[in-house]
Amino acid sequence: MGINLSKNEEKGYAPLDASSFDDDQLYEEEEPVEEHVVYKRRFYILVMFSVASIAQILIWNFWAPVASTAMNIFGWNQADIALLSVWGGVISVFVCIPFAGIMDKFGLRVMFLIAETLGFIGAAIRCIPVAEEYLKWTANIGQAFIALAGPFLVQGPSLMSAAWFPSYQRTTATAIAQTSMGFGVAISFILGPWVVQDSATVNNKTMNVSQSGDSNFEHLPFDSGPIGPVVKQKQISDIYRLLYIECAMMAILCIAAWIYFPAKPPTPPSVSASKTREEFLPGVKKLIRSPNNFWIPGIAYGISIGVPNTWATQLVIMFQGTVGLPQDTISWIAFYTYCGGVIGAFTASRCIDHIGGKMRVVILILFVPAIIALIWLMLIIADIVQYNLVSIYLSTVLYGTLMKSSRPIFLEMACEGVYPVAEGITVGSLNWLDNCYGCVFFFIMMIPNIGQHWMNWAVLASMLIAVVLLLVFKEESKRLEEDRNVAIFNEQQ
Repeated sequence: MGINLSKNEEKGYAPLDASSFDDDQLYEEEEPVEEHVVYKRRFYILVMFSVASIAQILIWNFWAPVASTAMNIFGWNQADIALLSVWGGVISVFVCIPFAGIMDKFGLRVMFLIAETLGFIGAAIRCIPVAEEYLKWTANIGQAFIALAGPFLVQGPSLMSAAWFPSYQRTTATAIAQTSMGFGVAISFILGPWVVQDSATVNNKTMNVSQSGDSNFEHLPFDSGPIGPVVKQKQISDIYRLLYIECAMMAILCIAAWIYFPAKPPTPPSVSASKTREEFLPGVKKLIRSPNNFWIPGIAYGISIGVPNTWATQLVIMFQGTVGLPQDTISWIAFYTYCGGVIGAFTASRCIDHIGGKMRVVILILFVPAIIALIWLMLIIADIVQYNLVSIYLSTVLYGTLMKSSRPIFLEMACEGVYPVAEGITVGSLNWLDNCYGCVFFFIMMIPNIGQHWMNWAVLASMLIAVVLLLVFKEESKRLEEDRNVAIFNEQQ
């Protein structure tokens, strides 16, 4: 008589007795799915942060757009203008990593309040009416306070997006907050020359008045060389008027920040947002010991962002010293360049959020045409390619747009690779590298009679080095992988 055996019994396995199991053990245990909530107020946080970033960079880049006017009426030189800009880089080198620890320990709100308060203090110091010989002191002290506020806002976008935004919006949120600074620079290059007109424009206006019969202006020269006392006083008044406007703007933002700016939502928007990050010192040690995930992208970021960003703040000096463009034309070139960077970064970041990862490839795609555009600009300045204004516009705007589009992508790529190191520590360390290279550029600028042609070569070398580093870099998306399979179940106010 045959015996019917199950497949398990035929293989020698003992039959399973269901009675020996509890009901809960009949099924594989699974962890309950945690609900993650996204709040509509995240867009208020993003707008507030972006507006504050615009304002901070607007007051920091006060002097570069009116450099020719300041040098003409105060007797300043190229080194004086460079010093006013270099405060941001020098101070950031010393404080950006400690500030990263403050950000991660005390949160987004404390960071934001400190930044807005420091920015207001710096703007107020510059408004103190002093004799002309002391203006350089108040300008530099004010710039130092403004520079102290910078690292918080430069390092904050990745922390803000990780705390408030789901994974499918995180890179875009970082890009909007980060590139809003570029929009602030763009506004500064328009607002500055609009309020503080150059000597040639003021002399033209006063000459027209004198020709209409006002003998008080007959002594004023027509060109932008030596200026009369009336024109000089008019330009000094314009400078202070712009300083007052920017100080009032910072006061309003500072009050708004103290009234309402929460550190984080009640419920995290993603799995990674709910996870505890590395403490400050362990996090720094992990970065130091991460050659692929931190040092390679970090050096590529620092040299390809720090040097070109410093170069961009000196467009007035560079273009006037090489091709002789007037201040207002250079301001419009800078305006379109920074606006292009904002649009480009947003577009590239949306693509990354859509495809999920592949940031290294996107950066390389941006860098190759950027290098071609930079070489085109260098050939025009060297008079190898025939000069025309349209070519200057196209090459500069194209290069600036593509290069600036890469910045938020670099930041997110590094945060992904070194996760769970806190975003503030990672971005603070990248900011330190960025400012180190920027400071080197500024200090070279301060060498007497060095000229302007070397600037473009330095930018080209920095881009080529970054491309080589990116080619050997192996991208990892640890944070994204953790979030990828988690659904967002709810959205609240």
